[in-house]
Amino acid sequence: MPQPEQNPQTKGERNLYSKVFREWKGVYTKSDRTAMPEDTFYDLTNLQPIGPANMHTVPNISASLHNFATDIVYLSQYAQLGAVPYQFLFTTNGKVFTYNWNTTTVTQINSGVLLSGAGSNMAQWMNTYILFSDSTGYYKWDGSTFALLSGGAFPSAGTAICVYAGRVWISNGRLITYTSAYDGTSPNDPTVVTAWEAANGAGFLNMTDPTLSGSITGLVQQNGYLYIIGATCIYALSDIYVPSGASPPTPVFTLTPVQSIIGTDQPYSIFPYNRLMMFANRFGAWALSGVDAEKISGDIDGTWQYLTFTPQITGGQVVVNNILTAAFLITRSSDPVFGSGPVIAMWFEGKWWFANYGAITLVSTALISNVPVLTCFIGNQMYRCFYNAATAPNTRAMTPLWSMDDPISLKAFIRAGVETIVNVYGGSISLTVDGTDSSTAFPVSPITGGITFTGAGGAPISFVGSAAIVWVVSSYILYSGAPPGVWSAYIGMTITGSGIGYQLSSFLLDYKKSARWGNQ
Repeated sequence: MPQPEQNPQTKGERNLYSKVFREWKGVYTKSDRTAMPEDTFYDLTNLQPIGPANMHTVPNISASLHNFATDIVYLSQYAQLGAVPYQFLFTTNGKVFTYNWNTTTVTQINSGVLLSGAGSNMAQWMNTYILFSDSTGYYKWDGSTFALLSGGAFPSAGTAICVYAGRVWISNGRLITYTSAYDGTSPNDPTVVTAWEAANGAGFLNMTDPTLSGSITGLVQQNGYLYIIGATCIYALSDIYVPSGASPPTPVFTLTPVQSIIGTDQPYSIFPYNRLMMFANRFGAWALSGVDAEKISGDIDGTWQYLTFTPQITGGQVVVNNILTAAFLITRSSDPVFGSGPVIAMWFEGKWWFANYGAITLVSTALISNVPVLTCFIGNQMYRCFYNAATAPNTRAMTPLWSMDDPISLKAFIRAGVETIVNVYGGSISLTVDGTDSSTAFPVSPITGGITFTGAGGAPISFVGSAAIVWVVSSYILYSGAPPGVWSAYIGMTITGSGIGYQLSSFLLDYKKSARWGNQ
């Protein structure tokens, strides 16, 4: 809200008003900047809105962890085998690589046994095997040998795979096949053909319901359910048990339709987030809790309307500034404000912001020391996001264009600025004042705190050197300046940071009003 006039005015001089903006939420792009809620932003790039007067830049991307050269990675998934944490990388030429997080070594594990190069999936069986489904078959890796499991009752192909209730479930088209329940004995080990035989309790589920359009796109176990996901629906399978005395020991279960229309054809966008199953589709990002799916991307509908879905959306969870955050890699196409290209849409506690490290092609989660981290690929090189706290990525925050409760009077900027606490130096901050028709950059001067060094007797200490000695204090800095003559019925600001890390505390501006209805 506009504040009262600051100084007594001489006769005929217009009143001076102030605007302080520090009670804020996240990004809101579903309307024009002139119609946004006053406590939101039109853009927050590499700035995380933690709370009132507390917005932080994020750590920069790491150095390249590995260059896969001509092996184009289209999928990255995490799993642990024994005590070793691995990232599994699937390439379009059918190779499967592991990245050992302990040693940082990269190894191709399927030499001579190539996969199809598209649509593969994997699941972890205890800490003993990694199981793979592919259009070419069903595979296992035990840490040393990658092998095709074929013949007999083994599934011959699969588009999704999951471990749930002591069984392995593999879908192919609309058909789901599953193993017998593992009881610790070899015949029920999912890498042994007997585990897939009906006589031992294996079985199948054929999804005949017309709510499922086309094929199953994902199988996910979470919160006691096996979620069966299609492009147009979600089912929840639960309450699985074998009736007493059943022979063969075929299980029964409850199959509940959870959602119709709402599903996803973006299977690599599915990931767990706390007790939620997160996923994205062509009309939003969603959080599924139990059997209720809630759209969480309404605030950024104005971004979603300009998305392209090739490459498909990928996602994961990550801790940023010690806050667990959901991440969706989306690709804008001809957005009239932001143009085209990938950006990571970040969400926590109902607030959105964006991370942008360049031309990222996919993201995924890994667990390092039991903490979720986000990996990504740029130019077929693997990186870790939000990793390098010693440097800062470029940042931008765009406020609403405020009417100041009077949209029919023009306003003139008198002075504008931002309050910050800088913690990564070497870059710069710039500001623009924004109206409905233009944005105008203006010079800003930082006002910093200072330290006086004194000796034991209280006398100041002088420093002498062959070059100028500059002391930089990581504390409050006010960047402010007087914009040139800018008049607009709606006014706002944009801050841009280049290579500088900071906490943003508030936007400040002084303005005057002209006569109403546009007459100055």
